[in-house]
Formats: sequence, structure tokens, C-alpha cells
Amino acid sequence: MENKKKFIPRSELMKNKDPNNLREKVRKFIPIDGKDALKTDAEMTEFILDNCEIRFTDTNTFFCTTDLMKDNYPQYFEVLQPRFKYEFEDFADEHYHDLINTKTLEMRFDFGHTCPNWKDVITLGFVGLRDRVEKAARNAGDDAEKKRFFDAALLQYNAAERFIARAAKEAEKAGKREIAKGLSNLLVSAPKNLFEGFQMLLLFHFLQHFGEQTWIRTFGRIDSLLYPLYDASGKDEARRLINAFIEEINGHGMSENQPFALGGSDGNGNDLINDLSYMFIDEYKKIKPPYVKIHIICTKKTPGDFLKSALDGIRNGANSICFFGDDILKRSLLRLGIDEKDTVDYHIDGCYECGGYGELTSPATGRISIAKAIELALNDGKDTFTGCQLGLPVENTPETFEEFYAEFLRQLEYIAESAKKYIGGMEQKYPRLHAGPFFTSTFAESVEKGVDIFAGFGAKYNNTSICGIGLATAIDSLMAVKKLVYDDKTLSFDELSELMRNNWAGRENLRLTVKNKFPKYGMGDAAVDAYAAKLVEELAGMINAVPNAKGGVYRLGLHSITVRWIMGKALGATPDGRLAGESTSLNTGASFGADREGALGHILSVTTLDATYAPNSVTLDLDLHSSAVKGENGLEAMYATLCTYLGRDGFSVHYNVLDTEALRAAQKKPEDYPNLQVRVCGWNYLFANLAREAQDEYIMRSERE
Repeated sequence: MENKKKFIPRSELMKNKDPNNLREKVRKFIPIDGKDALKTDAEMTEFILDNCEIRFTDTNTFFCTTDLMKDNYPQYFEVLQPRFKYEFEDFADEHYHDLINTKTLEMRFDFGHTCPNWKDVITLGFVGLRDRVEKAARNAGDDAEKKRFFDAALLQYNAAERFIARAAKEAEKAGKREIAKGLSNLLVSAPKNLFEGFQMLLLFHFLQHFGEQTWIRTFGRIDSLLYPLYDASGKDEARRLINAFIEEINGHGMSENQPFALGGSDGNGNDLINDLSYMFIDEYKKIKPPYVKIHIICTKKTPGDFLKSALDGIRNGANSICFFGDDILKRSLLRLGIDEKDTVDYHIDGCYECGGYGELTSPATGRISIAKAIELALNDGKDTFTGCQLGLPVENTPETFEEFYAEFLRQLEYIAESAKKYIGGMEQKYPRLHAGPFFTSTFAESVEKGVDIFAGFGAKYNNTSICGIGLATAIDSLMAVKKLVYDDKTLSFDELSELMRNNWAGRENLRLTVKNKFPKYGMGDAAVDAYAAKLVEELAGMINAVPNAKGGVYRLGLHSITVRWIMGKALGATPDGRLAGESTSLNTGASFGADREGALGHILSVTTLDATYAPNSVTLDLDLHSSAVKGENGLEAMYATLCTYLGRDGFSVHYNVLDTEALRAAQKKPEDYPNLQVRVCGWNYLFANLAREAQDEYIMRSERE
């Protein structure tokens, strides 16, 4: 039976301001004490854990609810943003502000995409993690810097112990005896059964995500993590616990969705799908949670019935599921320089971003507009809207397409170099911005070094990701320039430049011809796709393995999330027929309306790219109409697209099954469709909470299918 919830507009969900609550009180920790954030943030975590409200509701099966969980956003927005604003001023010059204001690039401190070492969290438990820190502290001797870290970590662990004991007492008072017993057990030992395993996951999630304010963006490969605690004789109990766990994390209300992964392979190539994997899919399909998503890691041996069950969930509304190719993810990490043994137990956090064991990927640190380089190449390096000199002056009018392509790459590299320059300046400030002793304590190597992952760059791989936005917009524009100016000579270079500055004014017929008739990326056109593959390789050379300011390297990603709308609004008209201000292309797929050859053509184009050049993600969005996926034949058709994509070394893919009539009805009367979800990027979103512009886009996409 479908889980019905009352429709609440997002504007109402965000009205949680209360000057007397903990969120406001924690603002006193905005100043930094000492030379880095260790002492201040540890004291802030202690304050939060000692003072947060603890309560229990009917939906609490494993853990409590606190006043920190109202909208699932930790306090670091209140605390870290003022720190960042103060610290970044000395590396932000006028050019930086021009690049940011024109949305040529975006950057931010990224303490919000982490995957703790869940294997140690489950096998060691709270007490084991604390013991490891205490042992390392005793062995640190007189090393002052290590002592700073261990003092901060133990301050947090002592506060956590008090919090757990307090929560256990409150649970007993509330009649939640199973929760109370489990919490008391976790104070003295690692989890011993499936219930305590789920409880340990939620407990540590709370300590790191809300207490320490280092966001956790995945619960890891949850089926493999918990399988050693599973008793096959208690399948019904396991289903009950899985159902309750999904409901409990869905109750956090994370708008970007809280993920966990299923499947994958071990070091010997064995597929890891097990009984729990099937149960997770089954219970997910029953609940259709709007704030939980699943990463399914596919090997050549992943059972077909398991994948079909997930696809069946997608076509019936449980659609926040993304599929990943196990082998290609590992090879992308190897190409980046991750040790082979660290690619076995890689993680996927956030939307699609994969990282090796011990790797801090910082996948949302930088984003650059690939399509902006087209505008700069056509407009003497200047922004169309403001006229400011964003890029390099164009020295000579390109006489051939090869010269124009080289100019485009020159502008793109300048954008990439600017991004690395400013990200480097920002990352040098990390020790004064944030510390993460709880997160750090889950990695034995970092604890042995006695160095915080954020405040001291203590991860094994301290890497930084930069995502390129608008790949298809750029490719289609390049192909249009080639045809209009150099092949057909419909326009001169100067005429095209002027037409773009004037937003196609007076040439609407030509614009529609370009938009609807010219070859596009996403149609399976070999010539177009070859340029796309070449561009990805060129961009990877500008970013991948280049040293960053943290002792690690940069890594490329090609997913756009909602930034495609933001960057599109600041981008002038482009030669692919796109008007000024319109969104750029989504993720690594075709521009909207360009996938005219259907799913197969779209798949052929995207899998022409060598995904090992983009370890931070190469992602395809497949839109299918609900009428095309009905019945057994419809399910087999979905499965065929998935097998084709993965068989061609596809990195990641997710589906939007759209119904035009349902979307139009939901737009008119959202209260009648409180659970209708669409795939926005790496997460699902309640359709009723989308802006009207975004709703219209999904309706148009559904009409095309």
C-alpha cells in the first residue's frame, strides 16, 4: 500500500528559525581559537552533544530524534560560512569575483561529501574506535601536533560517551527498551546483531554528521557491512529492521537524499549481492521514500532478477536508484593513481562520486562551465552580459575549425587554471575552517599519523574534484560552428559572433534548423561522438593528477547537478541553438531534445567517452515514458538498456519514467500528488516542490518520449 503523506510546500519546511534553539547558540563558536580549527570545533562538538535535546517518537526504532535534525542541515552553515567569508578575502581578487559572478566557475569548501570507513565503524564499534584513538595517543610521545589532534578527538569521544549514556536513559524513560539496551551495549562492545548494526550506523551518523558537522553522504555498502550480523533463520525480523531503517533515515528529510550502496565485488572478483540486498530493494519498493536513494554496484555476475527488481521499483515510483559499473569505476581510480588494493573497497558518496579506500574526494569543491569557453572563444574572451574580460583575448580570427577548436581549448584551460588557482588558495585555509576527528578516527592510517583529515590533510589521498558543466552544450556548439562557419559557410566567424551576442535575433528559422536538424551528441553520430571523447580527454589532461594544495591531486567529474540551471542563466546564446539564459545540458548526457535516436543512440554516444578520465562521474540520464515500460516486455526493455550501457563500460546511469498526464495534474493540484518524485540529478525531488520552470521542463521531456 502506498505510503501517503500530507503535502507540505518546501517554503514551509524551511521555517525553523528559533533564536533560542541550539542552532543559534552554537554561533558563539564562529571565532577560531589558536592556529587551526581543532580546539574550537572539538569544543563546539562537545557543546552540541552535551546540550542537544533528546526525544523519541513512534518512528524511532534504532535511535533518538534531536533538535539538530529539523531539516538535516548541520550547524556548519551558521558557523563555517562566516569563517569562510573572513578567510577567503586575501586570495579573492577582482578576477575571482568576475568568474564567480558570471558563473564561469563555482567553488566552495567541501566538508560535506564524506564516507567514513564504515567497515571499522561496524567491526570495532564506538568503543573500539575510541580505544584505537586512546592507544595512538599513548604512543604519540611528546609530539605537540599529534597531541593537539588526540586531545580534540578524545574530547569529542568523551562527550559522545556522555551523550550515548544520556540517550539510553531517555530511551528507557520513553519506553523504548530495545533502543536503550542497544545503546548501553554499544558503550561496551561492537554490534553483535543486526539491530545493533543498524543502530551503530545511525549513532555514528549522528555523531559525525550532526555533532561534528562533517556531512556523511552514504552509509556505504550496507548489504556487505551488515551481512556478518545477519541470521538467515530470521528473515522476517531482518525485513522488519530494514524497513524501519529506511523509514528512519527518510525521516531526516535530506533534500539531496541519503544514499547507501548494494552489491559490488570483493578482491577475488566475487559478486557481493546477498539476501540482504534483495530485502533492501523489496522494502524500498514498498516505502517509496522521497529522501533515500540507492547506489547499485553492478558486476558481470550481478543476478539479473535482482536488477530487474530494482528496475521494476523505478517504473513504479521507487525511482531514486542509480546503477554503476564496478569494473570501470575501479579502472578510473587506478588511472588517477589510487593503489590497486584501495580500489577494491571503493565508495560512492553523494550523487555519483567514487573514491578509493582512504581517499578524501571533496567532490563538490569546484565546478567550471565548459560551455562558457565557447562564448569566450567567440567573444574575444569577454562575457556576453557584462562585457568583462573573463578569459584570454582572441589574438587572430580562426581561419579553420581546427584553429577555432584550439582557441576553445585555450579558453577552457584558462578557466580550469583559474579554478585550480582559487581552489588552492581556499584549501590552504582548511586548517582554520574545520576539523573532523570523528571522521578521521575511522581510518587507522590517519589515526596512526595523528593528523586530522581536514585540519591537517591526514587522509591517505587528499584529493579535490572539479566538475565540468555543460559537456553536450559545448560539443553541439562546436559542431554547429564547424558546419555553419567552416563547412557550409552559412555565416562568417564575425557574423556568428554578432548573432550570439544578439541572442539569435532575426534568425529564428536558422536557430530552429540548428537546434532540430544538425547532428548532435546523444544521437549515436560517430563523428560528433569522436569530438566529445577527444574533449573529455583534453579536459582530463588539464585537471587529473595535477597537484592540489593539500598534498593530493585534482580529479575530473562530468555531472552537473542543479548547477546547469545556475550556469545556464549566466551564459549567453550558444551556436547549438540554445538561447541566452537557458539551462545547459544535464550531466554527461545529451542536450534537452537532442537524443532523437532514442535510448540506444544516447547510450552509444555516452559510452564513446572513456569514463576512466572522469573518476568523479560520467552519468547518463535516460528518460522513458511510462507507456514504454509497462508489463513484462517493458521491464525487459529497461533491462536491455541497462545491460547495453554497462556492457559498453558505462560509468553510471539512472532513469526517469515520466507520465505527461500525471505531471500536468500534479502541477495543477500538488496536494493530490504528495509522493510524486522525479530524478533531478543524483537525487529525487518531490515534483510539487520544484520551481515552475523545472516542472515545465519535465513535462516537455515526458511529451517527447
